[in-house]
Amino acid sequence: MKLTGELLAILSSIFIGISVPIAVVASREIGVFQVTAYTSLLSVIFLVALSIIAREKIKFKKALTKYFKYSISIVIARPIIGSLLLIYGFSLTTAIHSSFMMRLEPIFVTTMSYIFLKDKVSLKQISLIILMIIGAFLLSTSGSIELITQTQIGDLFVILSLLFFSYAYIPAKKIGKEINPMTITIVNNLIGGFALFLIMLFLPINPLSVNFDNAWLLFGFVFSFSVIGLYLYFAALRKTIPWIVSSLLSLSAVVGAAIGYFWLNETINSIQILGAFIILISSYLIAKK
Repeated sequence: MKLTGELLAILSSIFIGISVPIAVVASREIGVFQVTAYTSLLSVIFLVALSIIAREKIKFKKALTKYFKYSISIVIARPIIGSLLLIYGFSLTTAIHSSFMMRLEPIFVTTMSYIFLKDKVSLKQISLIILMIIGAFLLSTSGSIELITQTQIGDLFVILSLLFFSYAYIPAKKIGKEINPMTITIVNNLIGGFALFLIMLFLPINPLSVNFDNAWLLFGFVFSFSVIGLYLYFAALRKTIPWIVSSLLSLSAVVGAAIGYFWLNETINSIQILGAFIILISSYLIAKK
């Protein structure tokens, strides 16, 4: 059977959706710093193996010399600050909330593109961004802000992480024509993961506290997201137009929420379902340019 770009995008969405509940459990069972550092470092092993199989050249020297400034900007924004905020948010909120909150990324990507790349923003995009904000409010608060809960704080950290992830697209886009996505990902995860490991040595955190009972969570997250999920995502981009891939990626929220409901016994009320639906539809439409 021939794997079309659409099918690859759907498969990518499934694996990325699976990764969110696993990361939520890992952040609580293992620790925020440990999960963030080790998933980055473990992903490098798998990604180097994939690059060898795919015969894709890794341009370490070019990334760390000619494009050092851009590479470091991506490292700080994505695998260090962005990932720490995301995993910390996961530790406080639910898999259902996390899955849908991560679909808010177009808000920040559109904003960053407008500020730094001078891209035009249409009235349609502005309207959909407003709808996404309303949806996020309903999902996180059930329409009430009388009491701030731990889940809401976790939602906020997940949303803040998207700000840094979205910023990373700016320097990544500037070097994207010269350096392939595999090189960018490997270099950033290697430096970011190693930096986080060194930081743990100066904090009251045991970097070796991961036991074999929980190790499957790390490997499960790395394999489903950093290896298979992202590999299928980039493969889909090579076979079809970007907006189709981005639109189909919305399915990951449904997969993650379903696993959170059935595996982790999480609940969601009717107002939150409405908010999740608004986010899902808006993220689909904003990607469908």
